[in-house]
Amino acid sequence: MATRTRPERAALAFSALTATDAERIAKSLSYVERSNLRETLTEVRDASDDERQDALRALVEAVKAPIAFPHPAPHDETVCVFRAIEQFFPKHVAAQLGRLAGSDRVIVAVALCHFTPEYRDEVWEALPTATRATTLGLLATVPTITEIRTRRYARELGERVGLGSRAIR
Repeated sequence: MATRTRPERAALAFSALTATDAERIAKSLSYVERSNLRETLTEVRDASDDERQDALRALVEAVKAPIAFPHPAPHDETVCVFRAIEQFFPKHVAAQLGRLAGSDRVIVAVALCHFTPEYRDEVWEALPTATRATTLGLLATVPTITEIRTRRYARELGERVGLGSRAIR
């Protein structure tokens, strides 16, 4: 078995899914992601069933592994602009992040990396699956986000969650 690229392994795992599961996942992908998947599936069409099952097993193991949220750019945690948002119920914050993800996906990754680990875990569990999937691919960009952009994200999220002030813990 040749060493496969990450997209090829993903396509192999996708091809091992049931039709129902594959359709559900395909619906959550963007047009570009579906196009890339389709292209990669043609590249791996001659793979063996064992190779497909191995790729699916590896994917399941990777999903079970804990997520490593990177540290944002160095700043004073005690005055982090995201601390004020942590007064709101995690489910409410997750709902607002899910809405904001439609216009700017990076905001979700930035917010999660700035939250305390306990609060982040609660918000993460409440996020829609599709939002979680896209966020994972953006985590590596968080340390490169400028302080100005981080403050803009915090302000935007704060305004959104503040609109439902009954959501305070």
